[in-house]
Amino acid sequence: MRPPHEHTPISLLAEAPTAGAAPTVLAREPGFAIKLFAPPAGETVAAVTPPGQGQLLVPLRGEAMVQEVGGADGKVIMTVRDGREAHLVRGNLFRVANDAQWGLVGRTEGSLVLGISTSVPREAERVDDLLQLARSRMHVAPRQVFANESVSVEVIAARGLLPFRGWLPYAHTTANTQYSIVLQGTFDARTTAPDQEAGWRGALPELSMLRLGAGTRHRFRA
Repeated sequence: MRPPHEHTPISLLAEAPTAGAAPTVLAREPGFAIKLFAPPAGETVAAVTPPGQGQLLVPLRGEAMVQEVGGADGKVIMTVRDGREAHLVRGNLFRVANDAQWGLVGRTEGSLVLGISTSVPREAERVDDLLQLARSRMHVAPRQVFANESVSVEVIAARGLLPFRGWLPYAHTTANTQYSIVLQGTFDARTTAPDQEAGWRGALPELSMLRLGAGTRHRFRA
């Protein structure tokens, strides 16, 4: 794992593993880790991950299928609503519970999937469209799509529309360490460290990730 530098974005495409290889660990924090998966294209899962830790899966490029697989006794540990599998496209968010045995398979060549390994309780599975959720926001307040005791996942459009003021940028000060991942578009970003030292300013391109330490002021404009 190459730890990301604060206030310096990294390209997720540049960090992507080769198809079928072990996932790239982008960051590790207490209670969660951020990874990149590159599942090989095919019809069936090539590698199965045993139960233990849940996953939040978001395709960044191409399409993928997440499948649950029965154990040696043929028992399926968790039942998924759509025939124990879900077809994911770019920007979808799928939750894999802690007690699930699961695997990924690419449905297109070059599929790339972002994974957040963390505690995910058993719940009714569903696929959230993060891009659609962001487009439906008419103000800059983030929308929480998942939270546990270690991590909160939110989606923002990085701009908001207010009467008589027009489009506004997203400005915020982090309470804890934050990882900002751009799913679509390019943003102008400006950060200021808690000690008021010069931060960073520049473009956050599509499929980049920026680590912000606790207390960092930041401003994103689409």
